Amino acid sequence: QERRLRLKFGLVSGLIIGLALALGVWTLDAIFLITGPVRLIGTGLLLGALALVLLGAFGGWLAAQVGRAWFGGLVWIGTAICMVWVIGHVPYEGRNLMVWLADRRAWGLPVYPFSDAAQAGMWLFGFFIVLLLGLLGFLQPYRMEG
Repeated sequence: QERRLRLKFGLVSGLIIGLALALGVWTLDAIFLITGPVRLIGTGLLLGALALVLLGAFGGWLAAQVGRAWFGGLVWIGTAICMVWVIGHVPYEGRNLMVWLADRRAWGLPVYPFSDAAQAGMWLFGFFIVLLLGLLGFLQPYRMEG
């Protein structure tokens, strides 16, 4: 009973973390897309947000499986690295996918190429996300007790 409750709380905690991260990253983009004359581009944001929520749920559930602080920290560091990768690539691959679906002639062309500068920026801001989520993962067993 206690283990099931711990897993459920870990899952919900991860869902909330993933949703909060998605809202923090893409809310302004979503507002601009809703108010602008752009079509189909929001699908990439929705897929990215769904990926962050699912990754967060899995990370929270997996960290709750063992219930140790060091394991939760490692799980959340790994989850955060995956989340940073998604956040960094959605503006490029998401838009490429939308262009490819809108016009088959562009299929496979790097319409929005992912550059070295984008990768450097992704890991620069991602460092702080990994640090914060690693700390939250380390504290997960203590957060779940309350």
